[in-house]
Amino acid sequence: MDRSIFYRWLAAAEKPGADDAWELLAQYPALRDAVDPLGENALHKAAYCGSIGVAQMLLQAGIATQAVNECGQTALHLAVRGGQVRLVAPLTAAGIAIDAPDGARRTALFYAGSPRMVEELVRRGAGIRVTDAGNRNVLHAAVAGELPDRMPLVRALLQAGALATAKDGDGNTPLHLDASGDALWLLLGAGARVNMLNAAGQSALELAVRRGSENAVRILLNAGAAPAQGRIRDALEHICNPEPKVRRRIRALLEPHMVKMVVPETLPPPVPAAKEPETISLLPPRVLAARMNKPKPKR
Repeated sequence: MDRSIFYRWLAAAEKPGADDAWELLAQYPALRDAVDPLGENALHKAAYCGSIGVAQMLLQAGIATQAVNECGQTALHLAVRGGQVRLVAPLTAAGIAIDAPDGARRTALFYAGSPRMVEELVRRGAGIRVTDAGNRNVLHAAVAGELPDRMPLVRALLQAGALATAKDGDGNTPLHLDASGDALWLLLGAGARVNMLNAAGQSALELAVRRGSENAVRILLNAGAAPAQGRIRDALEHICNPEPKVRRRIRALLEPHMVKMVVPETLPPPVPAAKEPETISLLPPRVLAARMNKPKPKR
């Protein structure tokens, strides 16, 4: 097949109308199963670009709906990545599994870029607590800033039932991953535990101090975070924020919560016990001796 025809086919798949795609497919039936160097077929292209007419035409023509690209992603993954909410229904109706994992074991929900997309996927059965290869769920990914429009997504995921206490492969909860502190109140309001530790024994407060996030430190302390003396002092020594003013402000926030214990280097000598005062006799020695040797009267 001529290479130019193949790329005309892919370009036609990305257009809103299906006329060009129908014409090429009628002339070259083999185009239906052709893939580009990334392993994507025409349905992948139409799904990403939101070409509903072309996608419906391809589904009617019997294109392989379970085909995946080199990243292991289905056409549904591409539709979600492209923000094409209207294509979720026809693609899932055509048999594409809503929770099909890609090469990183991420479902389509991990690529949702808007609350509307989250609602559509969850409404059609997407697992809100499904985890990827790193044992992270989609809430971990959203809080960590891996998805666009972070705050509305976090709110939508929590409303859909995402667990604020779930731990990833390193034992981090979403609370540990919020570098800026913007989502902390949402997570705390959804039941996140402020003093939970990850696999390295770090609390969210310790990580916030190490990152130099003044906002996160303030919120966590107000929520009842308990500083672990040694770890927090070490975190203060290795704070990432180079601004001296920020360092001083974070230290000032922590100082009222740090118990200062003064241990003397050596113990003071014991205080000697008080001795009973000696009785001093004023009698002459002979009289004293006679009294001492005088026999006791018989009764």
